[in-house]
Amino acid sequence: MIVDCAARGQGVGWSIYRTIEEWAAGRGAQEMRLAVVEANEAGERFWRSLGYRELRRVGPDTFKLRSHRRIELCRRLRDNPAASLTR
Repeated sequence: MIVDCAARGQGVGWSIYRTIEEWAAGRGAQEMRLAVVEANEAGERFWRSLGYRELRRVGPDTFKLRSHRRIELCRRLRDNPAASLTR
């Protein structure tokens, strides 16, 4: 998920994520997993603020001629997952 720089810090990412999580939970998902590039410290802070926990670090892998390490994160969903997220 990428939010335009001008819209960051305004709750846009949180709102998008909440919608995605509600959709996934409504279809029976019990856990959400994602990866963030290790160099993206702001992105990692965002995901951790939503309750994501680190599973492992992967890489480095090459993408567009650059080497990246990824942090794989996960979050268990509750019965009413998005309702548990507060902004």
